[in-house]
Amino acid sequence: MLVLKGCLVKILSHLHGGLIFNECSLSAMIGNIFNFLLHNLGLIQKEGYTMIYTVTTTTPLAQVKEELVAHSKESGFGVLGSYEFQKILQTKGFPIDKDITVYEVCNPSAAQEILQSMSAISVYLPCRLSVYEENGKTVLATINMKTVADSLDIDEELKSHIHSVYEYLENIMNSWN
Repeated sequence: MLVLKGCLVKILSHLHGGLIFNECSLSAMIGNIFNFLLHNLGLIQKEGYTMIYTVTTTTPLAQVKEELVAHSKESGFGVLGSYEFQKILQTKGFPIDKDITVYEVCNPSAAQEILQSMSAISVYLPCRLSVYEENGKTVLATINMKTVADSLDIDEELKSHIHSVYEYLENIMNSWN
């Protein structure tokens, strides 16, 4: 951390004509730099953008979990696996109160096309759908791949393809409403 501070002091001093920064102004400036980077990298929600897409439904959680495989199949996706975090964490000695299940879903032909165009997108695959209860309603959540695609330096054809695949994922999530 001291090395990082020293580097930042040198960089900031150079950028601001050799000015010396005290601890308070340095901390404030570092905070401003991090906020700037986070906003511009899309890691903080901007107006009109969100990294997590959520849908709520009054359909009971158990029913959504029971029907998710069939709803996914109707949209061309298969369920590769699921993770029941409440059970997993309980067995590790870290219990949580919420029943949260994450499903890995995949459309093989879409994955093939996207991965052949950009291997790095694999960090987002397979697509994940999280299902849990909040405020008496069932919530389905996923990474907003439209926002991800829009933030990447990729050609319009690939971006359009990612958007269309993501719309099928949205259809799955909205199929209980």
